[in-house]
Amino acid sequence: MSPVIKVENISKSYLINHNQSDRYKTVRDEITHGMGRFYSRLKNPLQKSSTSEVFWALKDISFSINAGECIGVIGRNGAGKSTLLKTLSRITKPTSGKITLVGKLGCLLEVGTGFHPELTGRENIYLNGAILGMGRNEIKMKFDEIVEFSEIERFLDTPVKRYSSGMYVRLAFSVAAHLEPELLILDEVLAVGDQKFQQKCFDQIRRLGRDSGRAVMLVSHNMAAISRICNRSLLLESGRLIADGPTQEVLEKYATQSNTTELGTRVMLDSWENREGKRDIAQITWVQILAHDSDYSMIYVGSNLLIRFAVNFDKQLKGNDITLAVQLSTISGYQIANMLATDSNYIPNSMKGECVFEVMLEDIRFYPGEYLISLWVGNASSEPYDYVLECGRFEVHEGGAKALRRLPRVEGMHFLTPKWQLL
Repeated sequence: MSPVIKVENISKSYLINHNQSDRYKTVRDEITHGMGRFYSRLKNPLQKSSTSEVFWALKDISFSINAGECIGVIGRNGAGKSTLLKTLSRITKPTSGKITLVGKLGCLLEVGTGFHPELTGRENIYLNGAILGMGRNEIKMKFDEIVEFSEIERFLDTPVKRYSSGMYVRLAFSVAAHLEPELLILDEVLAVGDQKFQQKCFDQIRRLGRDSGRAVMLVSHNMAAISRICNRSLLLESGRLIADGPTQEVLEKYATQSNTTELGTRVMLDSWENREGKRDIAQITWVQILAHDSDYSMIYVGSNLLIRFAVNFDKQLKGNDITLAVQLSTISGYQIANMLATDSNYIPNSMKGECVFEVMLEDIRFYPGEYLISLWVGNASSEPYDYVLECGRFEVHEGGAKALRRLPRVEGMHFLTPKWQLL
């Protein structure tokens, strides 16, 4: 099968200027400093400026995508995911390398890209469709489908400057999806939509690949979505492609890359990147995971799992103003549980300074495999002070007192042993 797009050793560099004082100079200062730089260059032509550096956002990346494939692109913030998509969609030109594209390309990278705020939704369908390469007659034929899918018929003749970000995404995705491109590129922008519309988009993405044999490239931090709809994934780190293969294998490598600490190790979170919240009132500082049994070195089916974490409160807070939560998920991003302290009738006392919390999960019945822990602290209105994603990792091993047979990893998630009887 011939590829829809072929990428050969592309790289993208940017020049970063570190001289912040240049921002607000007067004309006289600029002339003076310019003459100084000119004479310095005459004295030493080979001297390089110390106020700038070359930053490689992408470095020697190669891959190809065939028709019908749905490719996930994952990696930490700053790994080069968005730069890669902008390069593939010809928004920015690679510094070196070659990209060969066959057929139409549709892309949805940022909310409102290709829309004019003063035009109505109806007018922007024609404008955005034309930008994406659709003819006027083609847009007319698909106009009703686009409007029906976007679910904004009521606001079709309203200027899009009055649309919410979710309405922008509905309309933009609908136009891009009905373009029927050979390759559709989607950035994290789909996360703006509500859950129902996201599911609708994911179903449409599957149909694009399964029914029409078109290719889709999806960037997302939602590992569950990547696992559900992508049969292959790319993992980026520091602008380089470090993994390309079946999604489950790449997700496992990403999970290991994100957290390689051993059981019982205290993981310091001061510089943890994958988090949300302002942290001006409270900040989660470390997490520790233990097996609370006679053997503290490994976790088995039926073990007791102990989670300790510390929160530094910058000012005095009453217990009723604090919400604590621990989330459990698989390495593919499927959330197993969201456990609030209030669910267990635990309300902390007034908090100030560093406070250490301990959460005990008795008799965990997870099938063997790797699992992730996220921590959340916020106010009573469910607004996060600090939300640290996937900061803890543990593995459930085969064996244990509750496992009376071999439990393969792919057999399930929860190992349930209900009462059986013959009636």
